[in-house]
Amino acid sequence: MTVGLVLVLNATTLTAWPLRLVGLCGIILLSLRSVYGLYFHPLSHIPGPRLAAISHVSEFYHDVIRNGMYLWEVEKMHETYGQ
Repeated sequence: MTVGLVLVLNATTLTAWPLRLVGLCGIILLSLRSVYGLYFHPLSHIPGPRLAAISHVSEFYHDVIRNGMYLWEVEKMHETYGQ
């Protein structure tokens, strides 16, 4: 009598690995984009907030949450960082 190895796969196991792969690819993509924005982008030599260099979160916050105040925030950044 031979005993074979039986691998039991349920629906959770079959759907979990693609989601993990997509999540991992997303994290890698965001990391590479952040490094590019901070060090290799043509405007990376211009001083300013690091969050503004890697994403549009601050612009979204000031335009959507604070009702269009991003223009004034840019003016403050010019006073703080020069230009």
